[in-house]
Amino acid sequence: MNTRLEREFKEKGFRFKGGDRDARYSMSPEYSPPDADGVRNMFLVHAVVGEVCKGVQDALTPAVRHGNQLYDSTVDDVQNPSIYVTYNDSQMYPDILIKFSH
Repeated sequence: MNTRLEREFKEKGFRFKGGDRDARYSMSPEYSPPDADGVRNMFLVHAVVGEVCKGVQDALTPAVRHGNQLYDSTVDDVQNPSIYVTYNDSQMYPDILIKFSH
């Protein structure tokens, strides 16, 4: 298993969602291929989102908060967020390795 935290950066922020539906998506063989014994791996990742603002598709950074200080993260809906985008590796860390098979 590659022990680096892989992310889909594509020169933009790291997008992540919460909830059971997204865990099922992450269990796709595309994102968690089985090893020789058929065991697949997924990390539970914690993220610090800080102060958020509404995100803009394809933005390379969050919006400016004050002066030249940026918001920490962006969300799809500030009142009821379901998608969060972080822009700095130090905002997230893998906490628990989950091993599973189908």
